[in-house]
Amino acid sequence: MTENFPAVPLDAMPGSLSCLLSAACWAFAVTLFRPAIRDRGSAAVNFFKCLVAGLVFLAILWTSGSLEGLSEGMTTWYWSSLAAASLLGMSLGDTFVFLAASRIGAQRTFLIGTLGPIQSALLGLAFFGENLESLQVLGILLTLGGVALVVLAEAPRGGPDRPGWTGWLPAFLAMFFQSLGLILNKPSLEVMDAGPNAMLRLFLALPFILLLGGRPGKAGNIAGILRPGKHTVRLVLGSLIGTVLGFWLYIYGVKHTKAGIAASMAGTTPIFAIPAAWVLEGRKPTARSLAGTLLAVAGASLVSLY
Repeated sequence: MTENFPAVPLDAMPGSLSCLLSAACWAFAVTLFRPAIRDRGSAAVNFFKCLVAGLVFLAILWTSGSLEGLSEGMTTWYWSSLAAASLLGMSLGDTFVFLAASRIGAQRTFLIGTLGPIQSALLGLAFFGENLESLQVLGILLTLGGVALVVLAEAPRGGPDRPGWTGWLPAFLAMFFQSLGLILNKPSLEVMDAGPNAMLRLFLALPFILLLGGRPGKAGNIAGILRPGKHTVRLVLGSLIGTVLGFWLYIYGVKHTKAGIAASMAGTTPIFAIPAAWVLEGRKPTARSLAGTLLAVAGASLVSLY
């Protein structure tokens, strides 16, 4: 069921390349969002992204006839798990991604995200008795070493390019909530195609994001971000590139390559965030940051592939 999706004119593209491009899309999208996040807040930007991408998915799925039988087979358990996935993965997870990106940059935020496969592997070991291969253990050590190389080198006090620990906390929370959201989304994918599932997750996330951004002094940010302004072009481009095109490429990649390869290719996002920050913000990477990122991504790939 999860492989069905409206046709994409990419038949000649290898699945691994598609997942690689999806990682690049998300990296550039989050970097595009950063100025709006600083002005309006992470919850407001997340609300805009989910609303625009959800409407685009709705239009595409409706015109392609992919909405027929949308709720067929969806029990109360499936709807509950889908709603929980929206709350944890897209409402909390993506909001913390944007908050972390505004404080420490997209590359550092996605670097912490490489710990996600480690969390999944250790949870599988603890709760399901799934054994870890020797190469997975090596991958865990490489990822931890790469993350530590960047975090420990940049955590001391300093200017905006050397954030304190409070700058890193949202990135760890984003990784945690997005991993939980991924796990909770799996049950509904047993009876629902990926396209409608993604659209519903986007729309179901909206009320939760409203609660996050509806605190006194914050509600106006969500209302204001929906009106045309200086960040509108960046917000629309980021939503289309990261959430619509990026997801489409990822689903295509999952369909046309092995799951482990798809996960490892999609996990290269922190590498793409480096040129994104350089091109869009003029921020050149340090040698230590680049080395730590490459090490962490290599380790996460080993954990995903085996």
